[in-house]
Amino acid sequence: MFSSSLNCYGTYHKTDRNSGVSIISNISHVFSNAALPAWLQAFAALVALVVSVWAVFSTGAEERRRDRLRARSIAVAIYPEILKFEVLVGQMALQVEKLKSIDRALGQNVAYAVSGSQLSVPIMVERNIDNLYLLGEPAGPALLQLVNLIWQYNSLAVDISQRIVLLDANQWKLAVDQLLPRLALLTQVTKKVAEEVQPLHDSVRG
Repeated sequence: MFSSSLNCYGTYHKTDRNSGVSIISNISHVFSNAALPAWLQAFAALVALVVSVWAVFSTGAEERRRDRLRARSIAVAIYPEILKFEVLVGQMALQVEKLKSIDRALGQNVAYAVSGSQLSVPIMVERNIDNLYLLGEPAGPALLQLVNLIWQYNSLAVDISQRIVLLDANQWKLAVDQLLPRLALLTQVTKKVAEEVQPLHDSVRG
């Protein structure tokens, strides 16, 4: 009998530890006999309900814990790249500003320089783009906004580079000047992202 009890205990842990489904099934099976008193059947139904609710909450708590760990790992991976990207945007703004100071230059050369001013989404941000929502608000939405602004800036840079070939020196300087407000906005949003991601990053170090 003792051995049988151990076997039952082992079966319980193997099949019911995570879901509680088999527990409910076993309870329902044991107490579904019509010959049992009504109060005992009602008690069994109550136990089954409690076990079911516990299983749902237990699973949800585990998923939330796993999501928090993933969010922190993402923050650790992307935070250094965000800081580097902020510096890169500042350097790109200086290069674009220098283009405006050139008095004589072939349109093709300026077009090539403008096309080369495109910015890449930080690698770890791009790799985790589908999971940025795990960072929660406001870090997650801020990162998605940054990615969208990078794409918009690159699209504008390509468009301007294609038009510059057909413009004279005075005209293409005005065209190049359109990039500077976008770069300033990118700098602003990147700083905001860094501020929002830093607490998640630092929570791992702490």
